[in-house]
Amino acid sequence: MKDLRKALVINGCSQSKQSQPAPAREFYTGQLFRMVRKFSELHEFDQKILSGKYGLLSMSDLVDPYDLKISTKADVKRVQDKCLYRLVELHKAYDTIIVILGKKYREVISPILDSKCLVAFSKKGIFGYYSLIAKLNQLSRPQALEDLSRFRVVECVYSEVDDNYPRTCYFCHFQSKNKCIWNLESQITQSQLPAQIKTTSEGEF
Repeated sequence: MKDLRKALVINGCSQSKQSQPAPAREFYTGQLFRMVRKFSELHEFDQKILSGKYGLLSMSDLVDPYDLKISTKADVKRVQDKCLYRLVELHKAYDTIIVILGKKYREVISPILDSKCLVAFSKKGIFGYYSLIAKLNQLSRPQALEDLSRFRVVECVYSEVDDNYPRTCYFCHFQSKNKCIWNLESQITQSQLPAQIKTTSEGEF
């Protein structure tokens, strides 16, 4: 039976890029990016790209050449300010969000990390991600979602941290704390939204 859950993949841009403007799906040429694009297309998942310059991009967005990364706390805030509202709207719109991002890029989307999110993670670095995505590309859509379920973020209170997978909340695993103050609610709160969007009812994806 076909899995009808509405699923979104959020992955990072790549250092390897086209030298001229191009749609986002073609502009980024890194191996992992191309593998994730194939993964999304094979399984009919929607896909957004987190860019160090533009924030969230759709696959059809035209991208001009740039060289800007998310590597500092200031970068995280700069990009988060660009895309937090869109992240919140996407979180509302999808049943499942598959996250394939490096550490600093994950920090940008931390306000929406909850049990909807499957945060792909490998302690083997980039080569671990290659192996993971290659395996997923051999599976059917339901099988891929089942395999990724081991990466589900668990909204927890003082949960034990699994050293192999981020199967706990953002604060426990990614911040390396032994326990958190999670109260079984998403991190999304009105107070976290930029002032200019608090009164906006709708946003474009």
